[in-house]
Amino acid sequence: MRKWLKRIAFALAALVTLLALVWAEENYRGKRAWEACRRELEARGEKLDWAALAPPKVPDDQNFLKTPLLAAAFATTNQPVSIGLEPFQNATQERLTKRWQWGDWRRGTVASLDQWQRELRATNDSRFDARMVMRYVPPRNVALTRALLGITDTDWLALRARPAGTPLEDLQFLLQKHQAELDELRAAARRPYALFEAGEFDPSIALPRYAMLKSLVFPFRTSACVELEAGNPDAALADIFTVFALAEAAGSEPVLIGGLVQIAITDSSLQPVWFGLARHRWQEPQLAQLEARLDKMNIVADIQRCLRGERTYALALIGEGKAGGGNSSPTDSAMIKAFGSLPAGFRYQSEVHIAHAVQFLIDKFDPAGPSVNLSTDMDQEVRDFFQRRTFYNTLAYMLLPALSKAVEKAASEQAGVTLARVACALERHRLATGGYPEQLTELQPKFIDRLPVDPVNGESLKYRREAPDRFVLYSVGFNLKDDGGQPGATSKGAPDMRQGDWVWRSEPIAN
Repeated sequence: MRKWLKRIAFALAALVTLLALVWAEENYRGKRAWEACRRELEARGEKLDWAALAPPKVPDDQNFLKTPLLAAAFATTNQPVSIGLEPFQNATQERLTKRWQWGDWRRGTVASLDQWQRELRATNDSRFDARMVMRYVPPRNVALTRALLGITDTDWLALRARPAGTPLEDLQFLLQKHQAELDELRAAARRPYALFEAGEFDPSIALPRYAMLKSLVFPFRTSACVELEAGNPDAALADIFTVFALAEAAGSEPVLIGGLVQIAITDSSLQPVWFGLARHRWQEPQLAQLEARLDKMNIVADIQRCLRGERTYALALIGEGKAGGGNSSPTDSAMIKAFGSLPAGFRYQSEVHIAHAVQFLIDKFDPAGPSVNLSTDMDQEVRDFFQRRTFYNTLAYMLLPALSKAVEKAASEQAGVTLARVACALERHRLATGGYPEQLTELQPKFIDRLPVDPVNGESLKYRREAPDRFVLYSVGFNLKDDGGQPGATSKGAPDMRQGDWVWRSEPIAN
């Protein structure tokens, strides 16, 4: 028995030694692989440190986000001011919220102000909050809480108490209640920067900030359409430029959630641009400024930068337990502790696969276009990239499909911005000559310096003049096929962005 116990002890010691050697070898191989991967990417000009991608420090008086109203809302780096909760959505408010979108430029629809006014004045639901139809305009020194959301809205009561005017007058009345706050943000939007302070990214801080930025879009988008209907295009332009500043602020942190919020806000700004073009409310001075501003908006470059930041953040969490070298990283989170407990070799190899997988997406972006090398089946292309599942590429395999959606969103939103820019040039041509051109090339160089490409394939945009005062301008969309300017639709008639073309029409086709 003693002899067998010695043999078993020797076998166990040998096994432990072998496992220790394998462990050390895998750690060594993993570290070597990661160091080689880092050298390869850095030789290509890629930056893998968070500090290299974080927004720069700028003077407060040049930063949109340092205007007193927003500075108070983002008072500290670790304790953002509460901006409240979404209110209870009764049926009337749901209908009004949809109408508050002012239609959909992709479907060629505009809102009916008469119907909006009837439903607003007809509701008797005490839970209704007119402010929240516009989303939240933050009153000074007041944090919106659940208790405040439970009271009857004073703006709505004041509207009901006054004699009914025109739909436009009722909208102007509601907006006037928050004129001081909106005017402050309009003025601040003229500042050259819209940046959050450089530092570590913390989701618990960032998500409430993004929610507030998105909430501020609604009153400015509505105000822009109201000013256009009232014949004040300069005021409408100031509102749209304010929304652009909100979008720029959201995208200033180089992480994907910030880029996606930037896309959502930018998309919201296109509706009043289209609204004014479809109703011929814009004039030459505003159109020239809009075209110039849209020319500077490079969604492709912005999302590419956010993907780089997302990679840096993921690599830092897996490899170091924090996103960069600062002190404000969420180093005590359960996720980071879990990553830190994994074998070093697994973490190194996971970093290699994540770095290469995200680079695969980054290489699809062409900021100079700006365009994206889009595939008709991105999911299949992602699966083909991995070829096979392994123990070491598990984390990258889980991460990449979600990140690949950003490629499609970047292409879609860049298409919207590009179409809006060319549409502004087309309207300038109409104002100058009395009609739209036969070919887009007639816009150069007087109305646009260079015709942008279709962001989904890098080729020319499609254009058709249907009458001297009517045109159809479009991108070929996700299917990369020219469908003759017909947008996609499901079997039930709902919009389908996956099919058909992305179309910008010169006039509304429905209310």
